[in-house]
Amino acid sequence: MDEHHSALCLGAGTYRGGGGRGVYAVCRDADGRWTTADAFDGALNASFSVYSARHGLHYIVDERASGRVGVFRYRDGGWSKLASVATNGAAPCHVALDPRAGPCSPSRTTPAAASR
Repeated sequence: MDEHHSALCLGAGTYRGGGGRGVYAVCRDADGRWTTADAFDGALNASFSVYSARHGLHYIVDERASGRVGVFRYRDGGWSKLASVATNGAAPCHVALDPRAGPCSPSRTTPAAASR
């Protein structure tokens, strides 16, 4: 295995009610060291996200009573909020991208709905 790792970043979401402050960028540099940046508070209850490499965008679920999906870009060590769309449902917890078209589909699965 090569001793040098490629650069990698991921977002770690938190819940406001649990003391979280938003999404943290956790990055591994080319030498394999991990660092954490300050929290981005533009996505306060980030329960799930998906990344579109095609557009360079992160779709982050805001899991609260008035559910939303935010569209964000992470670049040069910082987050930018580009848009926010209502999910028309409470507490969404998942989002998926259609690989052919790219729109997102937020959903909330409950045990009762899954057993139907």
